[in-house]
Amino acid sequence: MQDDITVSLSPVTSGDLSEIDGIFDDLTNYSLRVDGVSKRSNAAHEFLNALPPGFEPRHKYAFLAKRGGVAVGLLDIVEVVPPPVV
Repeated sequence: MQDDITVSLSPVTSGDLSEIDGIFDDLTNYSLRVDGVSKRSNAAHEFLNALPPGFEPRHKYAFLAKRGGVAVGLLDIVEVVPPPVV
C-alpha cells in the first residue's frame, strides 16, 4: 500500500512567512543557480509580495502546500485578464 501523498493548499498570509522561509531554506541549489546565492535574505517576503509590472495585489493568489501539516512547497498564481476585444 502506498503512503498517503495528499497535499493541501492554503492561502498564504503574512503569518506564514516563517514556513515560507523554511521552503526557501530547502531550495539552496535552486537559489544558487538562479540568484547566485544560497538563499536571498528576503525570499519569503518577496514570494508573498512580488508582482509583475502593472499588476496589483488583487491579481495574485499565493498558497502554501502542506503534506501531513508540514510545509513542502509554494504556489503563486497571477491572474491575467485578457485585453478587451476591439
